[in-house]
Amino acid sequence: MKIGILMLLAAPLFCQTFDSASVTTIMVPMRDGVKLATDVYRPASQGVAIDGKFPVLVTRSPYNKNGERKRAEQFAQHGYVFVAQDVRGRYASQGHLNPLLQEGTDGFDTIVWAAEQPWSNGKVGTVGASYLAMDQFSAAALRPPGLVAMYAAVGSADYYHDAAYNGGVQSTGWPVWIAFSASTSQYASEHKDIGECLSAIIKDPSAWLRQTPEQRMRIFSEFPDQRKSYEEYLAHPHFDAYWQQVGYYPAARFAGMPDVPMMFVTGWYDQFVEGTLDIFTALSRMQKTAKHLIIGPWPHGYGQSKCGVAQFGPDAELHEFELQLQWFDRWMRGATVGNAMPAIKYYRMGGAEPAAHAGFAPGGQWLTAGQWPPNGATKKTFFLAAGALLSDSTPEQSSPVSYRYDPSNPAPTIGRSGPQCIQDQRTERSDIISFTSQPLQEPLNVTGSVKLNLWISSSAKDADFIAKLVDVYPDGFAMNLAEGRIRATARNGDKSSDPLTPGAVYSLTIDMGSTSNLFAPNHRIRLMITSSSFPQLEPNPNGGTESIYHDRKHPSSLDITIVPAGDRAITASSQ
Repeated sequence: MKIGILMLLAAPLFCQTFDSASVTTIMVPMRDGVKLATDVYRPASQGVAIDGKFPVLVTRSPYNKNGERKRAEQFAQHGYVFVAQDVRGRYASQGHLNPLLQEGTDGFDTIVWAAEQPWSNGKVGTVGASYLAMDQFSAAALRPPGLVAMYAAVGSADYYHDAAYNGGVQSTGWPVWIAFSASTSQYASEHKDIGECLSAIIKDPSAWLRQTPEQRMRIFSEFPDQRKSYEEYLAHPHFDAYWQQVGYYPAARFAGMPDVPMMFVTGWYDQFVEGTLDIFTALSRMQKTAKHLIIGPWPHGYGQSKCGVAQFGPDAELHEFELQLQWFDRWMRGATVGNAMPAIKYYRMGGAEPAAHAGFAPGGQWLTAGQWPPNGATKKTFFLAAGALLSDSTPEQSSPVSYRYDPSNPAPTIGRSGPQCIQDQRTERSDIISFTSQPLQEPLNVTGSVKLNLWISSSAKDADFIAKLVDVYPDGFAMNLAEGRIRATARNGDKSSDPLTPGAVYSLTIDMGSTSNLFAPNHRIRLMITSSSFPQLEPNPNGGTESIYHDRKHPSSLDITIVPAGDRAITASSQ
């Protein structure tokens, strides 16, 4: 059965339904007098709003509140008032855009307002994905009265570490988002030439990103809000007070967050998957109300059965409205459907052998767990060894493997959190090195965190290292699973001062995040290491020779989390 429908099929209709929704737009004042455009969808009969008090759902978006119409009408027809709002400085709302940083107080004020309206029963839930999830966390951190439940998908509560400067390496995602916000502004719509230029950047940002930050800034000459945001991003490469503001870092306020039920949704190829796991784990430990997590084989644009070139089939799809309705009915209307929902439902990929004529279909299966990682999880270590091998045995004497990193010719981004998602990782570039295991004799269920302990040296003053965990199929297809990065300096190497000393050897740990994949027999485990991923990451301007050590004195190793895999591989036909 498709996720989200499973527990609804056996349940009677719980809520009264209405034949339509009535929508009005209200300019809701915030505490500083700025008014935000807010659509209110109410349960209706033949388009006429029904008098009465209903539970209220709030979503606040920088992407145009009009895009929420379909979902809002569905909820209104099921007995909810749905409030969709343009955030400050976007579309029909007043004020200036200060992305994420403005959302805590504005979200608080909107939730309080919604709870006090004559059509509200005083119970407010929040819902949304990505930015719309992060603004939920910021508002919740301020403890708004009336908030009783949350549904947050593919969001972060620590934007610096999850995305902006993960591992100390600068992401291009935020600059491109800032450019997107300019391209969809009123000014861009009124000035066609500027709007078209910005739209071309969003479609393919590579040429823009090859410019220096100063050159890129020119596109924001008529967009003071966006220019300010980009300047601040560049001015704060370290985790300082700027990144610790509530809008970027609501995780610091978890202890004061209201104890309400929360549903989290993410995907193995979402850039925020590790952040979502951190939020779920922390709040599950700190709070008493229900916390649930769903992880599918999805990128940031979650919920579909296809992820890059991989086709997981209809079982991997998320029927989100049904899931959301069940969630809010349970916590805002007292429904019993969903009471037996597991704390964690996750999709373990792999186990099938794709047929040559059917494209790449790795297979998989939905599993449940009461905690993360699942019970029975243990660590397994593979060592980097001579001959480009991943080995169970500790390494003997061997020479380091070296490659030349050239910032003018960075390695391309292949797969991961964007629409590319899963892609064949086979490459012949000399600046990408690999270590590969022998074919597996038994299935290996890798489910949980992945970490790389790496011994390196560099001829540059600092150096970036990007690592990928890959499942190599018998036909050679190399499926990317987990990925991590770090900017190596002497400070994060041997705890002394910057910069790196040329030729000195340093020990680093790269957090590669989490995954769940069943490596079938005859598959091989591969670790890939390079120093760039463009256009996903800003190329380090310091070119140089990078060396990876893997000897007895410098035992570079890959730590994976495994759980019992059972006595056979899971195939698509056995689900």
